[in-house]
Amino acid sequence: MSGLVGACCWNSAMPAEDELRRAAKRLARRGADDLKLHYSTPFAAVVSVFAAENHPGLVCDQSTGDALLVDGVLDNVDLSQDAADLLDGLRRNPQETLVGLRGDFALVHWSTGSDRRGRVLLARDRLGSKPLFYSSSPACTRFASAPSAVAALGHPAAVDVEAIYVLLRLGLMPAPWTGWEGISAVRPAQMVIIEDGIETRHVYWNLPYPGQPIDLKASKVARQIRSLVEKAVMERLPAGGDAVVTLSGGIDSTAVAGLVRTLTGQKIQTICLGFDGSPSEDLAFARHAAGLLESDHHEVFVGPQMLEEHFDRIVACLEVPSALSYAEHFLSDAIHALGFTTVITGEIADSLFGGFSLFAAFDRLRRYRLLPAGFRRRTAAWLRSSLPRNLSLLGKHPIHALDMVDRLDHEPLEGQYLILRALFGAPEAQCLLPDAGDSERALRLFLSDLVGRDAQDPRDSVFRLTMGHQVPSEYLRDEYKFSRPLLYRSPFMENDLVEFAMNLPAHRKTTSRTPKFVLVRAMSDLLPQDIIDRPKRGFTLPLGDWLRRDLRAFLDERLNPDSMPSCFDRTKVASVKNEFIANNDPSMVSQVWLLMTLAAWNEAFMTGGIANTLEGADAHHTA
Repeated sequence: MSGLVGACCWNSAMPAEDELRRAAKRLARRGADDLKLHYSTPFAAVVSVFAAENHPGLVCDQSTGDALLVDGVLDNVDLSQDAADLLDGLRRNPQETLVGLRGDFALVHWSTGSDRRGRVLLARDRLGSKPLFYSSSPACTRFASAPSAVAALGHPAAVDVEAIYVLLRLGLMPAPWTGWEGISAVRPAQMVIIEDGIETRHVYWNLPYPGQPIDLKASKVARQIRSLVEKAVMERLPAGGDAVVTLSGGIDSTAVAGLVRTLTGQKIQTICLGFDGSPSEDLAFARHAAGLLESDHHEVFVGPQMLEEHFDRIVACLEVPSALSYAEHFLSDAIHALGFTTVITGEIADSLFGGFSLFAAFDRLRRYRLLPAGFRRRTAAWLRSSLPRNLSLLGKHPIHALDMVDRLDHEPLEGQYLILRALFGAPEAQCLLPDAGDSERALRLFLSDLVGRDAQDPRDSVFRLTMGHQVPSEYLRDEYKFSRPLLYRSPFMENDLVEFAMNLPAHRKTTSRTPKFVLVRAMSDLLPQDIIDRPKRGFTLPLGDWLRRDLRAFLDERLNPDSMPSCFDRTKVASVKNEFIANNDPSMVSQVWLLMTLAAWNEAFMTGGIANTLEGADAHHTA
């Protein structure tokens, strides 16, 4: 892991060297081996890197005064040899230069002008696998790999109400929102250019729309996917073989583990997460896959007591709040203890090839809307009048489903997406945040921008939504994974593979009955039938049971309405908590967990506890 922090001060005092180094301490948990300082008026920065010959992290051109800071990995550029060409390209034609870069990176480029006032360019890789945050004013631009490091350079910590509203609706906070007022996240595939305090934003690459029909038979499409995944696996394996593969016994992780074993011809290391008190069959598929692979298999078990003990440390790493359960935090601890530094995963395959139930829901909705509108209305009216009032299917009356379909039928795609996946409904979120204002409109505009032009098949737009905001916000974010200095890499993030898969129309990747069938076909020789047929599972902690029983006192302590940001209606927060305790509604688990996390986040970062919280966590990581 690595990170960067710095500032460009056109009309204010530059941070002193010791101030920069104190801000860099906020990145200590990211596990850097080396600190490098660049200091030339008006630009000053520190970059922390893994000590590696081909990744110096900081390069300078003495003739022009240009400087480049890189957090992450440039797969197709050797900075020890190609730095001059990269610096020249970023100075002359930044968009074209960024399009040509491959890898998982965030970078900051400083170039001087004839008046020596210069220009700062901030950019992230195409999928946003590396974080980069900044605040900008006419006097000073501050940037860092963590919001707290930006704050440490003098930006005041305050809550962004619109960002919290977005979080309540989506359960995650996509860039540019961060939860910190005045601090933005650079979006994936975006470059932010700041000259003399004036900021402009540009997208240098867009997720592809399905293009012209790909003139390949299904078997050739599968072979192309296989070839691209194999190439990506080999590129992501460390030279010394010091890697472990996360193995859940699902299609994606089993396929990746199988490829690692096949391509290296060596015994591999695998690891899986389980929960105290969970039935043994929950781990059976992972054990079954590990047995077929003949891997050295490790199992990590998490219980409610561990969650309570680690909660403050999790929050200390969680600078952008989220409703995620942070199971990977415990996985990272175990991997670090085993001595590995690189983790190979099967992440984002579901988003790329349509493995989530959300894709199936949009497929069913698409087929429903093919029926004549008059027939749909008459059938719905007949069902409403004919169904017994006491009828219950899966705990709900079928009329609930009819109401849902009716709402979906009158919404644009981004509205449908919010109905099907929102954590809190719009009325609930607005009750919790009375001063949210036009936040719902801002969220819908953001989603509409990701969707772009209308697609004939709505699932193609859903692919753009999940890849555009869910993947970088949920799967690629580093707070909960990088509670330890580890390098997580997924072959499904490889640029050529992403472009090929996104160019495939939805019907060539997935159906409601056979999710991600094209990936299954590509990896069929690595996947036993029972793993292909198993229900989809993930690393999800059984929070509902724990919070209602083992952690009830912990819930009462941590979900204290008085600890919430002042923008919340605290009476409504208490109402949500009481309703969760009184009812066994699984949909409320993530709501309550998010409110608990927000309360702790607010106390850690917004009300004066930031220094103690972060320094305590950093001391733990460096011990």
